[in-house]
Amino acid sequence: VEINTSCPNEDSDELLCYDILKTRHAVHRARQRVGETPYLTVKVSALTRYQAHRHGDGLAVDGVSVINSDRQMSPTNPETGMPFIEVNDGYAGRSGATINGLARRNLRNWLQPVGETAEFPVRSPRFDVWSIGGIEAGYEAYDRIENIGAFAVGGAQAFFRSDNPADVAKRWTAEY
Repeated sequence: VEINTSCPNEDSDELLCYDILKTRHAVHRARQRVGETPYLTVKVSALTRYQAHRHGDGLAVDGVSVINSDRQMSPTNPETGMPFIEVNDGYAGRSGATINGLARRNLRNWLQPVGETAEFPVRSPRFDVWSIGGIEAGYEAYDRIENIGAFAVGGAQAFFRSDNPADVAKRWTAEY
């Protein structure tokens, strides 16, 4: 079961993943509804290392999917002066290869400890960290798992754009 707390088509001040207490409450309510057995993960947007570790402290999930997408303003229509995307005040999500670097940094933010302070001790995540966002090839999937430490990876854009998703999986396996 995945809780998407990072829909980029919402006002950035309203993204659930930016509010730690609301995210924890949503996770608690979901866990109550589904029970202890199903694997429960939270999908988040880009967070700083400090934000990631504050989230991780007390987040009762089995995994975190890092990162969904990155919110950006739609380009402006030169004829109307308005954003091409007419809903959500013109905001939409950027995904795929354009967020590769951001996704890699955020994976590290979740996996690498921050400096210990009285308020915030150094801890490793007590859950799996999945890496999503900007994965277009098998070598990228391999690097995120073997060299950075992701539990697993996902590459929705690569599969979505393909006429035959099985070919993508075969190519990635060959590259891996």
